[in-house]
Amino acid sequence: MNTKYGYCSINRNLEEIWEISRNYWKSQKKIFIKHDSSYTTDKFGKLDLSKRRSLKQSEEYKINFARDPNDPNITYVRVFFEYYGDAFLGATKRMERTINEWINEFNIAPISFHRNALKEYEIFFSDMIEKYQLKSEKKTEVFCPLCGKKIEEGQKICQYCGSNIDK
Repeated sequence: MNTKYGYCSINRNLEEIWEISRNYWKSQKKIFIKHDSSYTTDKFGKLDLSKRRSLKQSEEYKINFARDPNDPNITYVRVFFEYYGDAFLGATKRMERTINEWINEFNIAPISFHRNALKEYEIFFSDMIEKYQLKSEKKTEVFCPLCGKKIEEGQKICQYCGSNIDK
């Protein structure tokens, strides 16, 4: 298994980069977006891609996008890819080219890839993922509009005062 990490920043907002990226990868032959694990929010995005080569070989790409907390028109990008299967001469170089062809859509310099993750970038992206997960795990608390007591989300009648919630 060969893995590589690459990082860059793009002077565009996250929504624009997300849209360009999804359209680009949808147009590529043999590379599929994994829709069940790809998503975006206003601060973070994750795009998982896969390319099956044969029964024993595959290319897996994970692209993370994070909006700069101080400037919404700067987006940081983290690329991680793995080649699974029997050794294939030049596979990682080809995968680097594949990613840099996509990066060329943004008119920026090609990404330099590293065998190991760079600590400062990984901390930044881990913090962004954690903030996203904490935000999405928080349940919205619902209160009865008449008596003000806490009720279960989706409840239609308050069990305390009997008022109709679903108005």
